[in-house]
Amino acid sequence: ARSFVDWTADGHGIAYLSHDGDRYYYMDLEEHELAHILVNSVAEPYADWEENVNRQMRGVGRHRFTFSLVPHAGDWREAGLPALSERLRTPVLQTRPRGRGDLPMAGSLLAVAPETVALSACYTDGDRVLVRVYDATGDGGRTAITLPFAVSAAERVDLNGEPMDGPEVHIEERTVALELRPWEIVTVAVRA
Repeated sequence: ARSFVDWTADGHGIAYLSHDGDRYYYMDLEEHELAHILVNSVAEPYADWEENVNRQMRGVGRHRFTFSLVPHAGDWREAGLPALSERLRTPVLQTRPRGRGDLPMAGSLLAVAPETVALSACYTDGDRVLVRVYDATGDGGRTAITLPFAVSAAERVDLNGEPMDGPEVHIEERTVALELRPWEIVTVAVRA
């Protein structure tokens, strides 16, 4: 668990969500304790050990951590904790657009549905756009990726961008649809 942990019983629960991300948790069942590892640092086991280890790796200095305690009805899936956690960890940043002209009041570069599917990467690779999504709740099922351009070709690829076997990817104008197995991570190479 990197972004949240949750306790649920009798139809309600409470979640602990880290806004800072990239921290870890562990549970000691014997002591009935849940611990949040805030700083993952290196201790010096003996003198002159790794003289090039920087201050950040040593955990020296002031640290600030932000988290939320979220009471909720139902389990973590019903509470939408993966999506809430992502919104807290990666808030929307507003930037000033370049150039002149009228812009629409709202717009989207990319949309992923349903909400149980998360976007983990989107980048260009030559004349392709690579989009990586994953099933964040273990539900699996059909997902749709909507892009700002008409799609001419799309295929599943591995982490090196090479074609990969798997269920077919369907194209309909600006949308690519595919089936995800529970917890599956898929990278799709898309061409305009």
